[in-house]
Amino acid sequence: MQECSNPICLVETQQRCQASTGKQCEQYGAIMYPKCENEFFNVECCLCESPCPPGFRDDGLFCAKPSAYGRGAGYPWKFGDGFNLNSATERCEKDNSQGCEQNGLIIYPKSQQGFHNVGCCTCSPDCPFGTTDIGVSCTKPVYGRGVGYPMFYEDCSNNKLLRASFDDYQSYSIEQLKQKMQELSCSLISNQQDIDKVVKIAIELQKLTSVFEVESSKLNQ
Repeated sequence: MQECSNPICLVETQQRCQASTGKQCEQYGAIMYPKCENEFFNVECCLCESPCPPGFRDDGLFCAKPSAYGRGAGYPWKFGDGFNLNSATERCEKDNSQGCEQNGLIIYPKSQQGFHNVGCCTCSPDCPFGTTDIGVSCTKPVYGRGVGYPMFYEDCSNNKLLRASFDDYQSYSIEQLKQKMQELSCSLISNQQDIDKVVKIAIELQKLTSVFEVESSKLNQ
Protein backbone atom coordinates (compact mmCIF):
# COMPACT_ATOMS: atom_id res chain seq x y z
CA MET A 1 0.00 0.00 0.00
CA GLN A 2 1.38 3.44 -0.93
CA GLU A 3 1.79 6.08 1.76
CA CYS A 4 0.49 8.76 -0.62
CA SER A 5 -3.06 7.42 -0.24
CA ASN A 6 -3.73 9.98 2.53
CA PRO A 7 -6.67 12.06 1.18
CA ILE A 8 -6.17 15.04 3.50
CA CYS A 9 -2.55 15.89 2.80
CA LEU A 10 -2.63 19.59 1.91
CA VAL A 11 1.07 20.45 2.05
CA GLU A 12 1.49 20.47 -1.72
CA THR A 13 -1.94 22.08 -2.17
CA GLN A 14 -0.82 24.97 0.04
CA GLN A 15 2.39 25.33 -1.96
CA ARG A 16 0.38 25.40 -5.20
CA CYS A 17 -2.00 28.05 -3.80
CA GLN A 18 0.86 30.28 -2.64
CA ALA A 19 2.78 29.93 -5.90
CA SER A 20 -0.31 30.79 -7.96
CA THR A 21 -1.57 33.75 -5.89
CA GLY A 22 1.68 35.12 -4.50
CA LYS A 23 0.00 35.23 -1.07
CA GLN A 24 0.03 33.18 2.08
CA CYS A 25 -2.71 30.56 2.02
CA GLU A 26 -4.84 28.98 4.73
CA GLN A 27 -7.01 25.93 5.06
CA TYR A 28 -10.79 25.99 5.23
CA GLY A 29 -12.24 22.50 5.31
CA ALA A 30 -10.19 20.43 2.89
CA ILE A 31 -9.39 23.32 0.52
CA MET A 32 -6.69 26.01 0.53
CA TYR A 33 -7.58 29.69 0.04
CA PRO A 34 -5.42 32.82 -0.22
CA LYS A 35 -5.54 34.76 3.03
CA CYS A 36 -7.59 37.94 3.12
CA GLU A 37 -5.88 41.29 2.62
CA ASN A 38 -4.85 43.39 5.62
CA GLU A 39 -7.83 44.77 7.57
CA PHE A 40 -10.11 42.13 6.02
CA PHE A 41 -11.20 38.80 7.53
CA ASN A 42 -12.72 35.70 6.01
CA VAL A 43 -16.44 34.93 6.16
CA GLU A 44 -16.87 31.18 5.79
CA CYS A 45 -14.78 29.79 2.94
CA CYS A 46 -14.94 32.27 0.14
CA LEU A 47 -15.53 35.90 1.14
CA CYS A 48 -13.32 38.57 2.69
CA GLU A 49 -14.95 41.56 4.36
CA SER A 50 -13.80 44.52 6.45
CA PRO A 51 -14.81 45.03 10.10
CA CYS A 52 -17.26 47.74 11.10
CA PRO A 53 -15.78 50.89 12.70
CA PRO A 54 -16.34 51.63 16.39
CA GLY A 55 -19.90 52.66 17.16
CA PHE A 56 -21.39 50.82 14.16
CA ARG A 57 -23.25 47.53 14.67
CA ASP A 58 -22.05 44.58 12.59
CA ASP A 59 -24.98 43.14 10.63
CA GLY A 60 -23.07 40.74 8.41
CA LEU A 61 -22.57 42.45 5.06
CA PHE A 62 -23.71 45.78 6.52
CA CYS A 63 -22.67 48.16 9.29
CA ALA A 64 -25.70 49.67 11.03
CA LYS A 65 -25.16 53.35 11.79
CA PRO A 66 -25.27 54.92 15.25
CA SER A 67 -28.33 57.05 15.97
CA ALA A 68 -29.09 60.09 13.85
CA TYR A 69 -30.22 63.34 15.47
CA GLY A 70 -32.54 66.20 14.58
CA ARG A 71 -31.34 69.74 14.00
CA GLY A 72 -34.52 71.46 15.07
CA ALA A 73 -37.12 73.57 13.30
CA GLY A 74 -34.50 75.95 11.94
CA TYR A 75 -34.43 79.74 11.72
CA PRO A 76 -37.12 81.14 9.37
CA TRP A 77 -37.61 84.69 8.08
CA LYS A 78 -39.24 87.01 10.64
CA PHE A 79 -41.18 90.24 10.37
CA GLY A 80 -38.68 93.03 10.48
CA ASP A 81 -36.05 91.06 8.51
CA GLY A 82 -34.96 92.32 5.11
CA PHE A 83 -36.17 90.66 1.95
CA ASN A 84 -33.57 87.91 2.39
CA LEU A 85 -32.42 85.37 4.99
CA ASN A 86 -29.35 87.26 6.19
CA SER A 87 -30.87 88.02 9.58
CA ALA A 88 -32.04 84.43 10.01
CA THR A 89 -28.49 83.28 9.24
CA GLU A 90 -27.08 85.66 11.84
CA ARG A 91 -29.49 84.35 14.48
CA CYS A 92 -28.56 80.76 13.63
CA GLU A 93 -24.80 81.39 13.67
CA LYS A 94 -25.07 83.17 17.02
CA ASP A 95 -26.47 79.95 18.52
CA ASN A 96 -24.42 77.40 16.57
CA SER A 97 -20.64 77.66 16.36
CA GLN A 98 -20.41 74.99 13.62
CA GLY A 99 -22.05 77.33 11.13
CA CYS A 100 -25.37 77.30 9.34
CA GLU A 101 -26.81 76.54 5.91
CA GLN A 102 -30.00 77.13 3.99
CA ASN A 103 -32.47 74.37 3.19
CA GLY A 104 -35.53 75.60 1.32
CA LEU A 105 -36.55 78.93 2.86
CA ILE A 106 -35.18 78.15 6.34
CA ILE A 107 -31.70 78.32 7.85
CA TYR A 108 -30.46 75.30 9.82
CA PRO A 109 -27.33 74.63 11.88
CA LYS A 110 -24.85 72.50 9.94
CA SER A 111 -24.51 68.87 10.98
CA GLN A 112 -21.77 68.02 13.44
CA GLN A 113 -18.47 66.61 12.19
CA GLY A 114 -18.96 63.01 11.07
CA PHE A 115 -22.62 63.64 10.17
CA HIS A 116 -24.46 64.94 7.11
CA ASN A 117 -27.95 66.31 6.63
CA VAL A 118 -30.74 64.13 5.28
CA GLY A 119 -33.54 66.39 4.09
CA CYS A 120 -34.10 69.52 6.10
CA CYS A 121 -34.04 68.38 9.66
CA THR A 122 -32.03 65.20 10.30
CA CYS A 123 -28.29 64.61 10.61
CA SER A 124 -27.17 61.06 9.80
CA PRO A 125 -23.73 59.55 10.58
CA ASP A 126 -21.29 59.46 7.66
CA CYS A 127 -20.33 56.04 6.32
CA PRO A 128 -16.63 55.11 6.50
CA PHE A 129 -14.47 55.60 3.42
CA GLY A 130 -14.88 52.78 0.93
CA THR A 131 -18.41 51.87 2.03
CA THR A 132 -21.76 52.78 0.45
CA ASP A 133 -24.42 54.73 2.34
CA ILE A 134 -27.83 53.06 2.07
CA GLY A 135 -29.60 55.12 4.72
CA VAL A 136 -29.63 53.41 8.09
CA SER A 137 -26.60 51.25 7.22
CA CYS A 138 -23.38 51.20 5.24
CA THR A 139 -22.46 48.33 2.94
CA LYS A 140 -19.14 46.70 3.77
CA PRO A 141 -16.33 46.33 1.24
CA VAL A 142 -16.46 42.64 0.34
CA TYR A 143 -14.57 40.56 -2.20
CA GLY A 144 -14.38 36.89 -3.04
CA ARG A 145 -11.24 34.83 -2.73
CA GLY A 146 -12.17 32.31 -5.41
CA VAL A 147 -13.10 28.66 -5.33
CA GLY A 148 -9.83 27.74 -3.65
CA TYR A 149 -7.25 25.09 -4.39
CA PRO A 150 -8.40 21.52 -3.71
CA MET A 151 -6.09 18.56 -3.28
CA PHE A 152 -5.12 16.71 -6.47
CA TYR A 153 -5.02 12.93 -6.61
CA GLU A 154 -1.27 12.99 -7.20
CA ASP A 155 -0.61 15.27 -4.21
CA CYS A 156 1.57 13.81 -1.46
CA SER A 157 3.77 12.09 -4.01
CA ASN A 158 6.58 13.67 -2.03
CA ASN A 159 6.85 11.00 0.66
CA LYS A 160 9.31 13.08 2.64
CA LEU A 161 6.67 15.78 3.14
CA LEU A 162 4.05 13.19 3.98
CA ARG A 163 6.23 11.34 6.47
CA ALA A 164 7.03 14.64 8.18
CA SER A 165 3.33 15.06 8.88
CA PHE A 166 3.23 11.57 10.40
CA ASP A 167 6.26 11.91 12.67
CA ASP A 168 4.15 12.23 15.82
CA TYR A 169 2.70 8.73 15.30
CA GLN A 170 5.61 6.75 13.86
CA SER A 171 6.67 5.53 17.30
CA TYR A 172 3.19 4.24 18.22
CA SER A 173 2.52 0.53 18.45
CA ILE A 174 -0.49 -1.00 16.69
CA GLU A 175 -2.43 -1.08 19.96
CA GLN A 176 -1.56 2.54 20.72
CA LEU A 177 -2.69 3.58 17.25
CA LYS A 178 -6.01 1.77 17.76
CA GLN A 179 -6.54 3.45 21.12
CA LYS A 180 -5.70 6.89 19.73
CA MET A 181 -8.06 6.39 16.77
CA GLN A 182 -10.85 5.45 19.16
CA GLU A 183 -10.22 8.57 21.27
CA LEU A 184 -10.26 10.85 18.22
CA SER A 185 -13.40 9.19 16.86
CA CYS A 186 -15.22 9.90 20.13
CA SER A 187 -13.89 13.47 20.11
CA LEU A 188 -15.12 13.90 16.51
CA ILE A 189 -18.64 12.91 17.54
CA SER A 190 -18.74 15.09 20.64
CA ASN A 191 -17.49 18.18 18.74
CA GLN A 192 -19.61 17.79 15.61
CA GLN A 193 -21.17 21.26 16.10
CA ASP A 194 -17.77 22.95 15.91
CA ILE A 195 -16.66 22.82 12.26
CA ASP A 196 -13.11 24.05 12.98
CA LYS A 197 -12.51 21.35 15.57
CA VAL A 198 -14.09 18.71 13.34
CA VAL A 199 -11.69 19.57 10.50
CA LYS A 200 -8.63 19.43 12.78
CA ILE A 201 -9.72 16.15 14.35
CA ALA A 202 -10.50 14.64 10.95
CA ILE A 203 -7.03 15.52 9.69
CA GLU A 204 -5.36 13.93 12.72
CA LEU A 205 -7.62 10.90 12.45
CA GLN A 206 -6.69 10.46 8.81
CA LYS A 207 -2.97 10.68 9.65
CA LEU A 208 -3.46 8.00 12.28
CA THR A 209 -5.43 5.80 9.91
CA SER A 210 -2.76 6.04 7.23
CA VAL A 211 0.02 5.16 9.69
CA PHE A 212 -2.08 2.29 11.03
CA GLU A 213 -2.64 0.89 7.52
CA VAL A 214 1.05 1.15 6.69
CA GLU A 215 2.11 -0.54 9.94
CA SER A 216 -0.55 -3.24 9.58
CA SER A 217 0.62 -4.01 6.05
CA LYS A 218 4.15 -4.54 7.39
CA LEU A 219 2.87 -7.18 9.84
CA ASN A 220 1.14 -9.03 7.01
CA GLN A 221 4.19 -9.20 4.85
